[in-house]
Amino acid sequence: LLCGRRPRPARRDRARDADDESPLLASSFAPPDFPAQAGGLDVAGWRRALEGDLDAILTQALAAKPEARYPSVERMAEDLRRHLASEPISARHITRVERLRKFARRNRVALGSAVVVSVSLLAGGGISLWQAQRATAEARRASAEAIRANATRDFLLKVFRSSSRTDANNKQPGSITAREMLDEIVDGLDGSLASQPEVQLELLTAARALYRQWYLPDRASAAHDRYRAIVTATAGPLDPRIIDSLAQEGATLFESNLFEKSIEKLREARTLIERAGLLDTVTEANWLCEWTRASRPMTGTSPEVIAGFSRADALFRKFGQDDTRSRWNVLYLSEALIVDGQPARALQLATDLHERLRREAQPNDWVLANTLLMIGTAQKRLGHA
Repeated sequence: LLCGRRPRPARRDRARDADDESPLLASSFAPPDFPAQAGGLDVAGWRRALEGDLDAILTQALAAKPEARYPSVERMAEDLRRHLASEPISARHITRVERLRKFARRNRVALGSAVVVSVSLLAGGGISLWQAQRATAEARRASAEAIRANATRDFLLKVFRSSSRTDANNKQPGSITAREMLDEIVDGLDGSLASQPEVQLELLTAARALYRQWYLPDRASAAHDRYRAIVTATAGPLDPRIIDSLAQEGATLFESNLFEKSIEKLREARTLIERAGLLDTVTEANWLCEWTRASRPMTGTSPEVIAGFSRADALFRKFGQDDTRSRWNVLYLSEALIVDGQPARALQLATDLHERLRREAQPNDWVLANTLLMIGTAQKRLGHA
């Protein structure tokens, strides 16, 4: 009811469950779409609503060992009533500050008058202090942003200078290739940008895509490894970006004919999807697209291939994702339908995609070109040469 999902996978070993005493904090389970559907909240607001009392109530109610749970329905109901009334609950030992906060919620009117008087006395000095603190904070923030901007600028200038007359060593001035410049950017991230993880992630995202397009699986895998290490350090091991990185790396390896390594990465991503509770989400849709492509040599152009791309397409549509990944999935599905003898359905999908693309695509758009190719192939199969 509160999270839109089960607390643990449905099929688990009961004996192992009994020994599992890890807390089930509801606020840590954040499916991206559920908060908005259930209560019109964003994920951060939803987490704040669950932290504290509700986390404690659910943790006790879902304890693996029966003796650790509520002894009766009435005791759990009483805790829920006390939570709604902003009173301390039995499942949670709270601090004095939290007790005062709950007292304040229960006695808003009485405290309101006292607060008005206090605020009137403190307003003059308080406003001055607040203005000074705000000015200091703004100055610190501006200084930090300037430092980050300068570090990024200096880093990129250093890379650009690698093709200058004085720094290019055995290269003709201006002759450094895009590949060599990208390698230098990626290899130098641990230097002046070591303290800027978000900048590193942006540069690594671009690098991964380019290495994939250039069919350089080793360089792409190294970039993915570094990307996942940064995300793990800053956001934890189950962040959806880690799963998406594994799926993209699997696709890169597949396109470079490294099929076994591709399947290995995609299976690792699937395990994390299940552990993170991200089934039936866009994260699973992204994975399904790449998994169905890579596993095709094992299944052939069978109903499993069409089913995989169709399920990914349904999830993309459900969550309103209309980007490069979802569009390629439409093309993969169309191709599988043509091979399966369903060119009319493939033509409809490709034509619908073309209608969306032709209003926004750039002249050399790769997806648009392949969409036209798919339309032509379907027309030919239908006898419309």
